[in-house]
Amino acid sequence: MGNDTWVTETVNDDDGFRTSLKAAGPPRRLQSTQDLQVFDSIAFGKVMLLDGAFQITAADEFIYHEMMAHAPLFAHGAVRDVLIIGGGDGGVAREVLRHAGVQRVTLV
Repeated sequence: MGNDTWVTETVNDDDGFRTSLKAAGPPRRLQSTQDLQVFDSIAFGKVMLLDGAFQITAADEFIYHEMMAHAPLFAHGAVRDVLIIGGGDGGVAREVLRHAGVQRVTLV
C-alpha cells in the first residue's frame, strides 16, 4: 500500500475538491508548450493530463465523443459535410464517421 502512486487533479483547493486516480507508475511528461502528462491508471487505462487537469481516459472517452458527435447529427437529420474545430484526439471524427450519410469530415 505504501508504494502506490496516485495522480491528483486539484479542481478547487479552497473548497478541498480534488480528484485522484491510482496509477500503475509515475506519469510521463511529454514535450509540449503546456504541461502534458500521460500515465496508466489502474481503473481507467491510459490517462492524459493537461496543465494538471484530467482530460481524457481510455476507459470512458467514448461517452464524451459520442455526445459531441451523435446528438447534433441526429438533431439535424441529414448531415453530409462536417467541420470539427479543436477535435485534437480524433474521437469526435471517429464517431461522426459512423453515420452513413456523412460524406466529408474536416478536422481543424
